[in-house]
Amino acid sequence: MRARYKAMLLERFPQLTINVVGHHSDVGPYIAETEILLCFSPPMADHVVRDAPKLKWIQALGTGVDNIVDLPSLGFDNHEASPGIGMPPLTCPSALR
Repeated sequence: MRARYKAMLLERFPQLTINVVGHHSDVGPYIAETEILLCFSPPMADHVVRDAPKLKWIQALGTGVDNIVDLPSLGFDNHEASPGIGMPPLTCPSALR
């Protein structure tokens, strides 16, 4: 499945660099340069966003973002920035640095 997503994205966006890992513990070699994170949510780990200073966008393929907005390194407090139905997408406070 991961290889299929990568192939489809590269066909449409050949200018992108796409790195695929099977678990959050494998992001080490890539995460510092990551600008867009495509993931299934859960499992998500705080070190993924903490170690991604260039991160601008998280796209979760699973339902809901509870396990993403809960990550301390994103800087959300008590889900105040969590969107509801019909609300605009989240803006990550750490992306505004």
